[in-house]
Amino acid sequence: MPGMSTLQLLLKFALPLLIVAAVAFIWWAGKAMLEGAREGVQEAKEEAAQTRTVQEAASQQLREARQTNLEELKGQLPWADQHALSLRAVFAELWIRDLFDQPDDLPHWEYFYSVQPPPEKLGELASTLEDGWDIGGHNSAVSKLGWLLSDGHRGDYARIQAALEGAGAFDLADQKRAAQALGPELAREAGVVLRWQAQVGAAGAAAFDYARAVDVAGQALALGYLSGAEAWKIIRHCDLHARDTFDSWEAFGRSFQAGAEFWQPAGLINRYRHGRYAKSVTWLLSDPESPWGQVPWQSDVVPGQAAGGQSMPLDLLN
Repeated sequence: MPGMSTLQLLLKFALPLLIVAAVAFIWWAGKAMLEGAREGVQEAKEEAAQTRTVQEAASQQLREARQTNLEELKGQLPWADQHALSLRAVFAELWIRDLFDQPDDLPHWEYFYSVQPPPEKLGELASTLEDGWDIGGHNSAVSKLGWLLSDGHRGDYARIQAALEGAGAFDLADQKRAAQALGPELAREAGVVLRWQAQVGAAGAAAFDYARAVDVAGQALALGYLSGAEAWKIIRHCDLHARDTFDSWEAFGRSFQAGAEFWQPAGLINRYRHGRYAKSVTWLLSDPESPWGQVPWQSDVVPGQAAGGQSMPLDLLN
């Protein structure tokens, strides 16, 4: 083309080619990067899947090991002792969840059938007994257990039951007025008795005392405050009374809830605690793998004469 220099000709014809080449390179590079990213994502997914597989396998092995340990511990106990330890199952379930750092699907349920925690947990157990019961040795353990065995909260519960019955409060449709029949200082406790009367009847709050006595005796044994003979005498005697008083885990659980609510003083923390008790009772009654689902009630085995949540002889501690 006349009048155009060589440089102008090169620019006119070569520049479009260079642009096309640059676009093609960018497209190719982008495609390569995208494919690389896809491969990276796929590799990450495969690595994550492998990690999950390894973790699930490890969890399954741990689950099987704990189940084996649970079955071994349970198998070492006769049915009556399995039943006796299961009286404290509400406390044990909360204790297991609070004391161990564990995922919800890998709990240390083997401790339902043992009173001896791992050695590293004994300090926490001792603090719990000291803070909750003011128990720090043999004498204090005997004193608190003596109160639980002879009267506990079931005694006050029964006395309020009797007073309400005497006042004809159970026949009143107005529950609030009935609760006030014993005076304002007992209105809360009377209200609890009235709410649970249809479900627990004469048994009242007995289950709550039996469960606590078994729990405290087991902890005192683990810490060396009681001998094995002392602790198991109390645990087994509580079980005989429980089986004479109730005919099912459901009846026992309702009495436990009535007693816990009767005992519960005012305050947010105690309302939260009672909510946890209620949730635990629901789980124990509904889950076939729970102690109450695994250990049948069988109230006709080794019958005694302690119906109605009566007091137990103090010579158990002698």
